[in-house]
Amino acid sequence: MNYRAAIVPVLAVALAAASLFATGDACEGVPSMSIEDACDAAASSDERMHALCLRTLRTASPPDSKASTYAAIAAEAAALSCDGTARAISVLLQGGSLTNRQRTMLSGCHGDIRRAHLAAAAVEGQLRRCLFGDLGQGYSEAVVAIGHCIAKLDSLGQTSLHGLVVGDKYRAVLASRLGASLRP
Repeated sequence: MNYRAAIVPVLAVALAAASLFATGDACEGVPSMSIEDACDAAASSDERMHALCLRTLRTASPPDSKASTYAAIAAEAAALSCDGTARAISVLLQGGSLTNRQRTMLSGCHGDIRRAHLAAAAVEGQLRRCLFGDLGQGYSEAVVAIGHCIAKLDSLGQTSLHGLVVGDKYRAVLASRLGASLRP
């Protein structure tokens, strides 16, 4: 993946963050915390998850925001990441050098990643509206859909997409962990 493609999700999260402060940060009864405390809780002892959490939240949120703001930022980052991966898969599908099996698996993976994108975007929308009742289902749908894509890619052997999709899964799991404290 080239530098420009990698920077687009980061910039999009940063630009969208301003709207989150007027919504996710306005949820009543939700505690505020430092980015470090939020990431410590979300990552536990997983250093890679902790580093991803810090990068995601420091890019798009002021320190000491509400837990709902952090969860919304992470859900949006997961949705944007899935969208970028789906676009990369579309580019591969337009190429003519794929076998029928590769095309079938990549098409299925594309659908899986699109479903994950929609689920993460729906969670982000719920968080913006301070609606926490169905978050678990949305997070689960995103992670499961990404898992289906990973299984399809694994059946093809090592592909250039594997790292992107694993990154999508990490972002979706991070979003779920940050949102865990908000679920009833």
